[in-house]
Amino acid sequence: MHKGLSHIPVLLMTLAILTCHGSELSREITDEQWKADLQQISASIKEIHFKPFHVLPEAEFDAAVQDLGERIPELSDTEIVVAMAQLIAKLRDGHTRIHMPRQYPEFALLSELGHSGTPPPKFRALELRSAPVRFG
Repeated sequence: MHKGLSHIPVLLMTLAILTCHGSELSREITDEQWKADLQQISASIKEIHFKPFHVLPEAEFDAAVQDLGERIPELSDTEIVVAMAQLIAKLRDGHTRIHMPRQYPEFALLSELGHSGTPPPKFRALELRSAPVRFG
């Protein structure tokens, strides 16, 4: 794909998600809960991932995490999920992604780090009944 066009799939997917779920500030989860989820994703990537920063320098990842954390109050739940998926896509690792459950896209809070053996989610809505979506 031409370098200048590489962000078009991300833009189209973002627009599709926002169009399907409305672009109004829809919040089911508090800022503090989102920030805790973001910190958990960041910590999990650093603790569990075999080599998370072989493409993206850790300092750039940390800056992107901080930037997203600061923007959380202005974003809807759907926009936060998309931003988290974009953050994880920066690692350029096909085994590291957020799943977007087809039945409950508003609860796409799970990140998958490689083939880790994590326990099932507490909420049935978060069970992985999905196809992975790659942003980037």
